[in-house]
Amino acid sequence: MSLPLSLPFQGYRPCAERASILFFVLNDMGRIDPMYQFALDAYIELFMLSIDKSQRSAKLEERIQNLNEYHTYAVYR
Repeated sequence: MSLPLSLPFQGYRPCAERASILFFVLNDMGRIDPMYQFALDAYIELFMLSIDKSQRSAKLEERIQNLNEYHTYAVYR
């Protein structure tokens, strides 16, 4: 019996939640001033870059923390 494909990814839910919050913060900033407009495609590209560039760890909790910290910094850079 095989596990559903989504099951192994459930551990990364905290990263998805953080990324979602950051995207909608950016989206709301675009309503305040058009200078802050940010396309979803550009955000996805930034998130993928964060996955590639953030420090890896064999421990899932550390990996999540590293990814969240790196991506949060990348968004506000």
